[in-house]
Order: sequence, then C-alpha cells, then structure tokens
Amino acid sequence: MKKVLFISLFLLLSSKSLFSQETHIRELTNYNAVMDSLLVTLWQQIKVDVAQKGYQFVKLTPDEIEFEGHIMILEVYFNPKVSYILALFGVTNSMDEKFKKQTKGFRFRRQLYSQAFRNYVEENRKIPELYKINYKFIAMYQDSPPDHSVYGKYVFKMNENEKFEIMEREIGILGNQAEFEQKYHSNF
Repeated sequence: MKKVLFISLFLLLSSKSLFSQETHIRELTNYNAVMDSLLVTLWQQIKVDVAQKGYQFVKLTPDEIEFEGHIMILEVYFNPKVSYILALFGVTNSMDEKFKKQTKGFRFRRQLYSQAFRNYVEENRKIPELYKINYKFIAMYQDSPPDHSVYGKYVFKMNENEKFEIMEREIGILGNQAEFEQKYHSNF
C-alpha cells in the first residue's frame, strides 16, 4: 500500500512539475524579447569595434543579414566556474549537445543560477548588471581571401547607465582553412 501511495504521489508531483514548466516556457515572452534585443545590441557594438580595427563584415542582402558563414556563441557567466549558454549558431555538434544538455541532469547550481537569471529578465525586462556576457564569433569579412575569417571573443558587462560596455576583447584573423578548423573544433 505504501508503494502504491508513494508512486501515485511521485507521478502526481512530477506531472504537476512538467505542466508548470510548460506553462512557464510559454510565459517567457519578455525573456525572449530581451534575448533578441541583446543579440542585436551586442552585435552592433561588435561591428563598430571590429570596424575600428579595419574589418567590415560581409553584407549579403539588402537587409544587411550578415550571418552567412557566421558562427556564434552567447554565454552568461554567473561566476568563473558556472556559465549558461543563451544562444548559439553554426556550432559543432558537440557544442550543440552541450547547449541541449545544460538544463538536464544534476547540475543544481547551474539550474538555480539560470532560473534566477531567467526570472529576473522576465520580470524586469533587462539583463542583471552583475553578470558577464561572452559573445564569441567567427565571421567572414569584406575583401578577404576565401579561406580567411575574423575570430572574436568579447566580454560585456552592463554599466550603471544600463549600457553594455566591452570589458575584454580578442580579435584575430584565421588565415587559412587549418586555423579555421582548429578554432571551430575547439568550440572557442
């Protein structure tokens, strides 16, 4: 009898938990809007900064879509050992698997941080000031040889004026296919 009661209670709680997660996911409209604007804002800052170094990104359409040949990872760091991938594009399969698995399993500290981050963004419609955001990319640039690309790693932090400022930057040219492959497969 105790087993049946325990199993019934477990199933009831787990189904309620799944239902509340689905409801919560549907309610994350503010979070998704903030993440979309974050991607655009940071990319615009990166474009300006990279242009000052003498590189212009390739514009492929009249709408200035620049993501052909673009690889990107956007990650928030809660502390030096705990991070959460917010978005990625064009990455390796292993990095894609890491992104999909980051909310599964017994990584309680990461889950607590990421849930608190999501809740803060959803409620306040902005990114908390205390976290660092990493934006790493590989992209083609104008007038480059066919096997060249720009690699960049930027660390942003929001200042008191709610503007993102560049805390660290690393920009480099990947000069051949071997350098590109090495950087790409390192999941930079």
